[in-house]
Amino acid sequence: MKKLVVLFCLAGVAVGLLVAQGASAGNGAVVTKTCPVASCNFGFWDGNGTFALYQPTSYFDVQTPSGNENEVFKGTIANDTGHAVIYRNDSGSPIPAGQTCYSFATGNTTTAWQLTISASGNFSLECLFSS
Repeated sequence: MKKLVVLFCLAGVAVGLLVAQGASAGNGAVVTKTCPVASCNFGFWDGNGTFALYQPTSYFDVQTPSGNENEVFKGTIANDTGHAVIYRNDSGSPIPAGQTCYSFATGNTTTAWQLTISASGNFSLECLFSS
């Protein structure tokens, strides 16, 4: 069962967003399938190692009652390398050591993340936040 929750994003002006949320299988987890702020775009290195604007076409966030959170972004970005590219906080150049992932749902940060860019440019960024 889905319920609508009104969230307020303050950036000088309060903007109301309707976000579809629901609990999964009776465990009390909160699932968000729509970006909870005006935009979930972010800047990061593409598959070619060039800093670029990511514009996710899919967003998914799960928050458990124990405080753990999993946030996933998917979409497409440039990758002309001919192979998959995987970035993590400890990947090395061009990724700065200790690079964090920011949760658009909770504002938390984590170094437990992985960005996979397929040879065809499909990306998946998964960020794991623990309590």
